[in-house]
Parts: sequence; C-alpha cells; structure tokens
Amino acid sequence: MIDTAAASRAPVGPDAGARPGRIAQLAGTLATDAGCVLYDVAWRGETLVVLASGTGGDSVDVDALSRLSRKLSTALDEADLIESRYVLEVSSPGLERKLVHPEHFAGALGEQVVIRTEPGERPRRRIVGEVLAADEHGVTVRPDEVSSGEAGDGGGAEAGEPLVVPFSEISKARTAFDWGPAPRHNRSAGAPGRGNAGRAPKERQGR
Repeated sequence: MIDTAAASRAPVGPDAGARPGRIAQLAGTLATDAGCVLYDVAWRGETLVVLASGTGGDSVDVDALSRLSRKLSTALDEADLIESRYVLEVSSPGLERKLVHPEHFAGALGEQVVIRTEPGERPRRRIVGEVLAADEHGVTVRPDEVSSGEAGDGGGAEAGEPLVVPFSEISKARTAFDWGPAPRHNRSAGAPGRGNAGRAPKERQGR
C-alpha cells in the first residue's frame, strides 16, 4: 500500500466506519483532478482515511496520491467542514481491498473474495469464492469454501453452487490476493539449524 499523510484541522469522525457524504463528494472531485479515482472515505479514530485507486482499475502512483493529499487538505480547511484537529491519510486500497459499499463488490467481478457474515437466521459464516454479480441488495459468489462456527455446518451451500449473500448479513469482506506458495529456504550442508542462513559473519574491529 502507498501512503501519504498530511495534518490539518477537522474533528474526530462521529460516524466512524461510515462514508461521510460531503467529504466524499469533495474528495471525489479532487481525486479526478489529481488523476485518480476515489475508492472510499472513512474515519479511523482521529484519522480521516481517504483511499484512491488508479483510473480504469490500474494501480495509482505516489505522485497522484500526493497531489490529492495536498489538494484535499487545503480544501477541507477552506470549506471548514469539521472543527477540531485531525490527521488526513491518503493511500491506495492495497492488493487486498476492503469491500464496504455495493460499488466495491461490483468492481470486484471475477475476483476472489473472503466474506464474513454476522450470525442471524444462519450461523456466522466464512465464505471464500469468486464474485459473480452484485447489486444494491447483495453479492452473488461461486464459493470454493463455506464454513461456519458450528461443527459440520457448511453454511447451507455446496462449494461451486452460486450463493447470494445480502449486504445486511456481511460483517466484513475483502478481495483475496494470490500470494503464491511460500518461498523455500535452502540450507547449506553443515549450516546451523537456526537463524544464520544468509548472515555474514561480523568482523572484529581493531583497537
């Protein structure tokens, strides 16, 4: 994830986790001017987190994020939208993006996601699979894995069978990046069993 930060005046977010409407509108316009696309706006304690991605789904470069950070910091001060001190953080969503709003799920068509649901009529579930469709009500996933907090309960769906998950049931969701297999570390014959692989011996300094 690429991060830039700027301190400014504004309050601690009273609705942490929500998307502040007026700030999002302002940030969206400035993001376009800076050559990127607004992804999300949310409060994290006293930090206003603004996420932006590249146009057309491309990655965003640090220069665009820096321009957006400067422009938004100035614009928020001039608009006087919020009153106490805060920290503005502008960054990219990262390789594994949080999925919060319906448009996030719609933008993840064909991608692997991990979804956790709240317990209700069904037990809490963890769903891993491919996003097939999304609308204002929920997301349709082709699951590779469905598990729940109850032993022997697969959450009411077979792997591969399309599963509709209402947004009202989702507690958190993110895209799942394929990091590939973990690297294998080769040890030379006779090397110590712990912590010395690739470490050069220290030279003793003369007095």
